[in-house]
Amino acid sequence: MPSAFLLRAHPDALQRSKSALLACQGWELAGSAQRGRDALERLPLLQPDLLLADERLLDGPLLRLLVRLEEEQLQIPVLMWTRQTEGPLLFDNLLHGVRDFLPEPGGPQALAPLLDAALQGRHRLNPSIAREVLRRLGAPRLPLDQAAQPAMARDAQGAGWRRLLSVAQQALLSLLAHGYLPREIAQAWRLEVEEVERRVGQLLRQLPRLAPLG
Repeated sequence: MPSAFLLRAHPDALQRSKSALLACQGWELAGSAQRGRDALERLPLLQPDLLLADERLLDGPLLRLLVRLEEEQLQIPVLMWTRQTEGPLLFDNLLHGVRDFLPEPGGPQALAPLLDAALQGRHRLNPSIAREVLRRLGAPRLPLDQAAQPAMARDAQGAGWRRLLSVAQQALLSLLAHGYLPREIAQAWRLEVEEVERRVGQLLRQLPRLAPLG
């Protein structure tokens, strides 16, 4: 059974998240903490499938913990609670293991689909973050009528922006930056929604390699 580790600064939020997680069918609680240093001690032993964490912990920003986990070569996909919807800090967290952003409050009905999707490598990306990814890579946003063409989805191997992105990835980011939802991209590209979310997840996993080159 897959497991998740909860890392929340406030005890009330931590208790709510525990209750929500335990109500998610097919998931179990690997452990919990309020401080990054406590999580750093326990995560290598527990090896959870996912880490669900606040953007800021009792002993500092989550980003500090993510960098330490990278140094110890412990790769755990992270879902982060945040009230922000844009900004460079969110992009920096994406570079260090954050794969999706959790809504607050997050009851089991909202949480379970995100957990299941994350376990399968499927993720979303809001417009502001997609625009920030393009900006950091120095890649132009493709016009909407061009990016939405079904043929763009098939060019997975094509040499896209400075060979950092495939044409399909540049088009995907462009559609997300224009505000398209995964289901709308799936309809335009004649794909399943799950395939669009999988492509977003694949792109997010590539970001640490791509961003320094952009």
